[in-house]
Amino acid sequence: MRIILHILFFVFISFTLKAQGSGDIAVIYHLSETNAHGTGGDRIGLVLLAPVTSGTSFKVTENGSNGTQLDNDEGIITINATTGHAFGKIINITLNAGALVSGTAGFSYTFSGGSYAASTGGDQSIVYRNAESAPTFIYAANFDGLGLWSICNNGAYPNECGGSQCVEPTSGETFAFGMNGTTEFDNNWYSGPTSFANKAAALAAITSTDNWDGDDSPGPAETAANALNGLGSLPVNWLSFEIAAHENGSLITWQTASEINNSYFEVERSMDGTTFSTLARLSGAGNKFDKTNYAYIDISADAGNTYYYRVKQVDYDGRESYSDVLSIYLYGKYTGVKISPNPAQDFVNIRFEKSIDMDFDIEVIRYDGIVVKSISVLKGSYSADLDISELPFGMYQLRSKGFDFINQTIIKNK
Repeated sequence: MRIILHILFFVFISFTLKAQGSGDIAVIYHLSETNAHGTGGDRIGLVLLAPVTSGTSFKVTENGSNGTQLDNDEGIITINATTGHAFGKIINITLNAGALVSGTAGFSYTFSGGSYAASTGGDQSIVYRNAESAPTFIYAANFDGLGLWSICNNGAYPNECGGSQCVEPTSGETFAFGMNGTTEFDNNWYSGPTSFANKAAALAAITSTDNWDGDDSPGPAETAANALNGLGSLPVNWLSFEIAAHENGSLITWQTASEINNSYFEVERSMDGTTFSTLARLSGAGNKFDKTNYAYIDISADAGNTYYYRVKQVDYDGRESYSDVLSIYLYGKYTGVKISPNPAQDFVNIRFEKSIDMDFDIEVIRYDGIVVKSISVLKGSYSADLDISELPFGMYQLRSKGFDFINQTIIKNK
């Protein structure tokens, strides 16, 4: 009777945020002109640098700051997530004369304070939560073209900053934005890399003025903003993907270094390397930032056939990524290979049911993946002897190199 082996190692870590912290949201464009809505139209672009759950709420404003407080006589937009969103999600907001024209789906938008109208003479975009009198700053960008935050009057809240004066907030991820020295542009947008391993890497790129562009013409600005449909890393950072023969079929294993919003994996098989069908679905780790191991055995794979395998990854938003495609020819399911004794102290005998039709090497692999010994097996052989007398006590993997025939654990006795 065949034994079905289906191994899945993972730890699930929930990593969604109800209240954003420093740098969890960044500004990626600030347009004070648009083609569609005239010079009175504005567009603001934000990116989530941490996953959020439904109900998450934060604000964005053009109001100035004295470092610890915000004005509230200009436009304030409160943004509420109506569903969960992943790292890298972009929020596009289009305004005309301070009124909402459009906003990214999955969020609601509420306006307060004065009319939201970014100045073509330079302005700031500040992301925060809580009250304007005691905000928790998340991110702030200054688009005045000078690369400096101004000195603010020390008047009474809520109008302590007059005109275009604004001090860099005392908390949050902030940067003074200046295009080409003292040049000021009506429209500014991020034009750098769009794939990152984590928030720190994304912030390093977004806060570098080398990765920004700007102009005074609505056309290029609109095109650039529309091109930013997503900003984030691949959902899964693949470390390895391997196929080996197993006594019950094909053993498919893979390892991830990190997973972001990873919902599940699907193991796929093909007979021609082109048309694939799904064999199984394995749950992903969601959000995890260390190594995770997965394995699946295709018990329907028969000896005498070549099979092609790949693994598809699907995240919570439906985005997909794939492993490489690997193939294996199954000479047998270990019924034709006998290894004895096991455990052993000095020698292991490897006997084949029929003569081998090609030369190949057998490797002895330590727990950490290091090959500690190998022997050559010649075409026509029926057996091979492996000397393990000098190996330390422990478990080792026997694997045929370039010839997916042997993949079995042996134990070296003291």
